[in-house]
Parts: sequence; C-alpha cells; structure tokens
Amino acid sequence: MPTDTFFNLPDDKRERFLTVAIDEFADNDYRNASVSRICREAGIAKGSFYQYFADKKALFMYLLDVAVAEKRALLAQIEVPEGMRLFAKLRWLFEMQAQFDFAHPRLAEVGSRALYGELPFRDDVLETLREQATVAYRQMVLEGIAEGSVREDVAVDTAVFMLVSIFNELGNHLQKRLNLTPQTMMTRQLTPEEWAEAGQIFDDLIQLLQNGLGSAE
Repeated sequence: MPTDTFFNLPDDKRERFLTVAIDEFADNDYRNASVSRICREAGIAKGSFYQYFADKKALFMYLLDVAVAEKRALLAQIEVPEGMRLFAKLRWLFEMQAQFDFAHPRLAEVGSRALYGELPFRDDVLETLREQATVAYRQMVLEGIAEGSVREDVAVDTAVFMLVSIFNELGNHLQKRLNLTPQTMMTRQLTPEEWAEAGQIFDDLIQLLQNGLGSAE
C-alpha cells in the first residue's frame, strides 16, 4: 500500500504519477518496468518514490487495487435491473467486464500482465485475486440455488471454480476471438459488429452454464 505521504500529494500530482505508472506497467513486463523511468516521466526524484511506496512490488499491487476499485465504481454507476436472476446477472457481468476492459485498456493490460505475465510473485497475486473472486461467486451460486435458478445438488465449489476461471480468462478470450491486440484496444473502440460478436460469445457461455448448472425450470 502507498504511504500517507502519497495520499497527501495534491490530486493532480498523484494522478499524474498513477497515469505514468500504469503506462509503464502496461508497456513492459514486471521485470523490465523501471522505477527510474516512472520517476523521470512523472517529474519526481527517485528518493520521493520510496517515500510513496516501499518498492516496485508495492506499486504494482496498488495498481491492481486501483483497477478493482475502478471496476467496482463502474458497476456502482449502473443500476442492476430489479429481479435479475443468476444467469441474467452473469450475462450482465460478462458485458460490464468487457466494457471496463475496453474503456480502461491500460489498466486492463496491467491486470492481464498480473494474470498471464512472468511475475516473481505471480502465485501471491493469483491467490489474492482468486480469493476475492471466490467469495463473490460463491455468494452468487448460493443465491442462484435459493431462487431456484441453480440445481440444489450442484457441486458448489466446482461451480465457483468454473465461474472464477471464466471471468479470469474472459478478456483474453475476447481479444483472441475478435483478433484484437492490447495496442488496438488502446487506440479505438469496438465497432457495432465486434460488440455483436462479443454478445454472441456471452450468450454461448450462458447457455453452457445453464446446461450444466441450471435447474429444470
């Protein structure tokens, strides 16, 4: 986590630093990301960096927290339709995650490097992300059972594992299916045709999930 010194910076200076740091980790894998370059681009002395963060790892982990917070903020701005049941909610979450990734491609790329890149502490990152997601999706599966959308005899742990895996891989899968690169995502929005194809992917996933988890209704 950052120190109080970082949080006490003027807003514009703090935002400038975060923008530079996100760009550095989006453009480079963790080992090649440079604290010196971040300091130079942000216009701060290298000694100041260590007044803000203990080390490069602390900064990288904080950027992941920023990505999660930004995603939650996006979802909080959108009212979930009342009475939405599990599979409709999952379909909605698929689309919201895609919208976030394409609206914040630099943060999405940092997240992608955390999931798929060569981090010296990758196992720790994956475990943290997996634990956070597991809690949320377990609650959703249990709610699905309670409302009758999901079979009562479903293997809850396996269902949760499957949902966590899907959401972790969804962004990467969409890029491959739509023939997109991180660089493409940073320079343009999806076309209506690409969104339509993404929507079909979401629908296919939901159909597969309903066939495996859904109740007779």
